[in-house]
Amino acid sequence: MANKPDERDQDILLSTAVAAFENLSEDEFGYVYSDFLSMDGDGSGKLSRKEVVDFLVTDSGCSEADVTEYMKQYDKDNDNSITLIEFLMASGYSRTQEMREEIAP
Repeated sequence: MANKPDERDQDILLSTAVAAFENLSEDEFGYVYSDFLSMDGDGSGKLSRKEVVDFLVTDSGCSEADVTEYMKQYDKDNDNSITLIEFLMASGYSRTQEMREEIAP
């Protein structure tokens, strides 16, 4: 199990994420990152399908079909988990052109 990043690592993550996403402010990143960490029950730094199910079905009342559609749409690397970048995109934030060129969808 991975540990929560320390304050220095969080600052680096914040500045990197804000630079990589066109419409993401530092405050918004803080809210989204907090949500991501609260969903990441095992601390792996990724949301497993089970963690997504726990949130979307148990906490939000979505169906298993909704989870399947969510994973199909946002799990860009098809590893059956949602990374922070994928979570930011699922939350409506757009990658900068440079980020789109560096990291394939």
